[in-house]
Amino acid sequence: MKRHRGQSSGTPTGIAELDETLFGGLRSGLYLIAGGASSGKTMLMKQIADHIASEQMPVVYVSWDMTAFELWARSIARIIGTEPQKVLSGKIPPGIGYY
Repeated sequence: MKRHRGQSSGTPTGIAELDETLFGGLRSGLYLIAGGASSGKTMLMKQIADHIASEQMPVVYVSWDMTAFELWARSIARIIGTEPQKVLSGKIPPGIGYY
């Protein structure tokens, strides 16, 4: 009830609709994200982890199907607005997407 009334807050995910559904964001606990292959689970979790880290909050992200470099490349691709494959292959010209 406290969550529903807005009397307790969580850690914002950076996705307004999700935060509203979760009554303010993530809280301590275990969350299971399930879905079909290539449905965007990893990208969703990376986006949430990146947002939480940008707020200077510690984040632990564990992936059994991607290397640290692949996860980094996905974050960079999202930040500069390009496809992860371009970052992974090194086909991004210097200065593209940077502000």
